Amino acid sequence: MCRRATTTALILGLLTLLMLPLQAKPPQKGGGKTPPPAGPGLIAFSDAELGVVALINPDGTGYTPVGLSELTYTRPSWSHAFSDGTVKLAWWDQDPVTLKTRMMVANVFPEIGTPTPVPGVEIQGIFNWTEANVDWSPSVISETGTETVRLCYTEWDWSPDGSPYTDLVVVELVYDPVSGGFVVDPDATLTINTSSARDPRFSPDGTWLAFRESGQITVAKSDGSEAPKLLIDDSDDPGSFDRQFAWSPDGTKMVFASNRNGKDDSDFDLYIASLNPNMSVQSIERLRSRNIRERAPTWSPEGAQIAYHHGGNRFGMTWQDGKIGKVVLADGDHFNLFGDRKVRYPDWSPMNLPPLP
Repeated sequence: MCRRATTTALILGLLTLLMLPLQAKPPQKGGGKTPPPAGPGLIAFSDAELGVVALINPDGTGYTPVGLSELTYTRPSWSHAFSDGTVKLAWWDQDPVTLKTRMMVANVFPEIGTPTPVPGVEIQGIFNWTEANVDWSPSVISETGTETVRLCYTEWDWSPDGSPYTDLVVVELVYDPVSGGFVVDPDATLTINTSSARDPRFSPDGTWLAFRESGQITVAKSDGSEAPKLLIDDSDDPGSFDRQFAWSPDGTKMVFASNRNGKDDSDFDLYIASLNPNMSVQSIERLRSRNIRERAPTWSPEGAQIAYHHGGNRFGMTWQDGKIGKVVLADGDHFNLFGDRKVRYPDWSPMNLPPLP
């Protein structure tokens, strides 16, 4: 009798998981002031509470699941618009049978489509959270009319001496606007050797590729023509770490999370670095100090606001609730969009998109 009840519960639980994209309830809005009128675009994020990648409007309304993800640390990434007018979202997911970590892509504009894996873009083995991030370059149309786009991600492996390392992998995908699918060009794959690269991000024009390594932010030419060089350095503040970051829409600034003033793992604040054209730092400004573990910042399309994840416990083995907040740069005011659940890794669309119902 107990076995039958257990089996029934497992089946019902599986059916519930399969129906999540249709039945998922929106998270409750967080505390704080009432957000101002929504800016342009949409915000994608990982909702680990339900195991989905989801979208919201910048005022916290319109919660819409896009697809499932078995990975609690995956960061969804927006594409730029393709020649057929579509906009896509990419994220990592793990096949529970083969244990391969697959790159999933779904149309999100003009309508939300079914997520499908990108053939040839996968990692064999048990997932490590350092591989959870991916980023798109703008697409390019050649003289022959072929449209290509590059995806960058980190690939985790073991060195001969047994120590772990990560390489940056840049793959070139040929886009078929008829089927909406991609084919990997194996001759155009680029590997940038690093020791512990994470969070790769293309500059808005696709020329530069930034990533964080050993608590610092490094930048390299995305075609591999120049060796990586240190961009944002915290060596004058031993014990501090610069973590997740994002380029401004015009590529002249970079927002990043750092504990460089407090050196406390629970006290990450947001900073904005102004960049010179040669990819050197002109100045760094602390956005504000709030002691709420601000991370994973992302710019709005017009560059007037920044969304980010705050709160929660990322480095421990237990989960705590997190929130997604927003900063209006004109006056520095802060608003909670929603929170008090396991949400993280927001990514704001690089273009204006119609609001979700």
